[in-house]
Amino acid sequence: MAPEVNPADIDIFDKMTDLVYDARQCMANSYALGYFMTSPPKITLFEFLQGDLESRLDELDKKTDVELSSFLTEEYPIKLSNEYYEQR
Repeated sequence: MAPEVNPADIDIFDKMTDLVYDARQCMANSYALGYFMTSPPKITLFEFLQGDLESRLDELDKKTDVELSSFLTEEYPIKLSNEYYEQR
């Protein structure tokens, strides 16, 4: 018998993907803010924080890039519970 997947297990991928998308949008908008900064110390701090955020965002993005088909095998196909379909 195939293991049943809890809807919360799949919803976490939806939430992580949304988070990555929203963070990328914020990053894109922050470049304009940095362009108009005039204080060199603030620019240095801003660029450092922006670079750190970008690297951590890339790490999160790599963790969410899961090939879901790798979880599907002939021996253990994933069956979604009826609860998942009812929520959609």
